[in-house]
Amino acid sequence: MEVFIKFINFINGKVSSALIFVGNHIPSSIKSFFIFLKDKINVLKKKHQEKYDHFIKWLHGPGKKREKRPADFKNFFNVIFSPTLITVLILAGTIYFFYEQAAQLGLTRPMDDVTEEIEQLKGLRQPAFTRLKDREFFVPDIYFPIYIKNTNSIKRLILDLNLKASNRYIKTFFTDWNSRNLDLIYDRLNLTTEQVVPHFPLTNEGKYIIKRKIKLELDILLKEIGIKGEIEEVFIAQIIGA
Repeated sequence: MEVFIKFINFINGKVSSALIFVGNHIPSSIKSFFIFLKDKINVLKKKHQEKYDHFIKWLHGPGKKREKRPADFKNFFNVIFSPTLITVLILAGTIYFFYEQAAQLGLTRPMDDVTEEIEQLKGLRQPAFTRLKDREFFVPDIYFPIYIKNTNSIKRLILDLNLKASNRYIKTFFTDWNSRNLDLIYDRLNLTTEQVVPHFPLTNEGKYIIKRKIKLELDILLKEIGIKGEIEEVFIAQIIGA
């Protein structure tokens, strides 16, 4: 029995040290909970201490002396109603309860929360293709005059273009707000492009020069209108001779 009492005292010391450590490393909200729990434990200690005293008085009787009772029997009841043992049991139950709750939270957490966190991490650094569809728009039927040697030659080239802007506002201005705004692109290119040799745009070098010319003229147009940004890339969807 004496060994058991020493064991209980040892556990109580370790639990007290653990509470001091946890108290220094947990949020204030949980600290408040432990303070509340400690107060409840003190109440339980007083309550059971009173029950223990009443039980000892009843056991010995009014005319009996405590010295005549066996020491081992007395120590047994001291351990059973010990505030230390009650404290250890309450703390053990509390720790087990929080452990089970944490385990259930890890098992039942919905995948939507995990997916949302991943998307938030991805959003910390936006890649180059962010909102690419919101920045690209289609401009069909761009006419390029060509140099002709006789009346049977091709008179013009028709280009369909995909333009990638640096921001969504440029696309919105030319496509969503007013369809007439797209005519500004046609007018600009019709006034600034010169006649070209018929087969010139069909080569890789020719396509590069045509795209560079279109980008240059449209960037100037954006500055004249007062729109911030630029045309980042020009893609030729198709070229038709007419």
